[in-house]
Amino acid sequence: MIQKIRSHKRFLKLLKESIGDFKNQVIALLFFILIITIINIYIPHLFGTLTDLYMKDQLEKTLILLIISIYIVKLIIQYFVSFYTNYFSGAISLRLKSLLIENYIHATNIHTEFIKTGDFHQRVFSETGMVQGKLIFGTIYFFKDIIFFILLLINIFLISPLLFFDLLFFSVLLYLFHTKISNKVEFINHERQAENANLSSFFLEILQGKNDIIIFNLLHKVIKVVSKIAVRIKKQIRLSAIYQGLTDVFLEVLILLFMISIVVILLWQNMEIPTIVTTLGFVLFLLWPLKSINAYLMSLHIVLPSISRVEQVLEKMEATTLKGTRKIIETTETPSLTLENISFGYEDQSIFNNANFRFVKGVYLVSGKNGSGKSTLANIILGITSPDEGNITIKVQNRENALGLVSQTPFLYDNTIAENLMIHDSITKQELTEIIKQYKLKETFDFDLDKNVGENGKNLSGGEKQIISILRGLLKNPDILILDEITNNLPLKVYEKLLEKIISKRKNKITIITSHHQIAPELFDEVIKI
Repeated sequence: MIQKIRSHKRFLKLLKESIGDFKNQVIALLFFILIITIINIYIPHLFGTLTDLYMKDQLEKTLILLIISIYIVKLIIQYFVSFYTNYFSGAISLRLKSLLIENYIHATNIHTEFIKTGDFHQRVFSETGMVQGKLIFGTIYFFKDIIFFILLLINIFLISPLLFFDLLFFSVLLYLFHTKISNKVEFINHERQAENANLSSFFLEILQGKNDIIIFNLLHKVIKVVSKIAVRIKKQIRLSAIYQGLTDVFLEVLILLFMISIVVILLWQNMEIPTIVTTLGFVLFLLWPLKSINAYLMSLHIVLPSISRVEQVLEKMEATTLKGTRKIIETTETPSLTLENISFGYEDQSIFNNANFRFVKGVYLVSGKNGSGKSTLANIILGITSPDEGNITIKVQNRENALGLVSQTPFLYDNTIAENLMIHDSITKQELTEIIKQYKLKETFDFDLDKNVGENGKNLSGGEKQIISILRGLLKNPDILILDEITNNLPLKVYEKLLEKIISKRKNKITIITSHHQIAPELFDEVIKI
């Protein structure tokens, strides 16, 4: 099992990076865990000594107070260990999610199915949540229990080698049973995670199609699909619970048999009462780590499918399909963009086959019907999509501000329109107000900079969202600006007026507009049909 987890190198590298931010705190936590372990080892010896003194009528209050004090100290340390273990495992999990999202944003060639189906959301949030609870949190306690278990075994061996081998025998039985049943649990949970991903994806589809569901009365169909997925998930949960329950029952039976064997051995060896008390103390303390280790090993089989699914995401991020080259070159000359022998397609459809495009300063319209490849061309230029073949050469005056995009669906966060437009610190609200006046957006759209956009822009109309995207492009003012299908949410006359303003500001730069609508061709330096 440990070997299976170690094979997920990308995930472990990211986990190590997540833990790195809390390195000192984790070391301090392990130190306190070690103190608790030493106290737990020492307590049975104290009870043995206490029993011996009681039998000799030499019992002192000082020793009793010492034992009580040590136990209170142990409980206080144990509380803080439990608190910080939960806190750090949660913080590490949150950092892991942040790193996954950062890696996704920087990975331009991530497979798009993770976005389209919501599977990426499922893997990042649900799977890493599972990792937090079962791997990070469990591993900290697992190492504590292993150390405790080994120290207890050493002490038991020093008291009675026969007891030691008796314990070893029952531990091997438990391990063999655990190995046999845990593979089944792992397989069941792998299927359950896949069904959870399906449910998550379908839920995102419901959110996107809520209006259609209401208008066309499709609720009964939605409930039917959800019910089918839920039935499959419940079946897998039930099977997983059965196997985990069997493990718990088997462990209890083994413990009972082990306790009976201990009593037999103690009676057979005629040990003194204080030694028996000390030995029973060790045995009772031994049951806690034994149960905990068994639960942890079982949880690894539950969490392994989650680790595998996160590993797949990381693998997709690393994979590249680019067979040609993509260069961004700084130059003092006017910007230019050249695409040579570009080929790209999906599994069942070829979009470009050895296509060639060249753009110099000016305004270009890339037109064509839906599905012809306009947005794909934009994504290839921007580096969001990698072509199967071909060479891309981008010559710009400022590499840091080479490319910009005005998209159909801009990213909006829950704040004012003004905050959503301040894409860098140098932009002021006064500058934004001047732009609003210049483009007469207040009169056309009642465009208010202080208006809160709401979550995902729910308080804005489609036109307002589009205006924000256009203004972002103008404020960034890159050497190459692409406006992708932005006519969809704007009246054509308003769009053409905005376009005239954009052209007047970008005479020495490259502006590429993609659209399937009929726009006055005289506005453009060149019209490219695909």
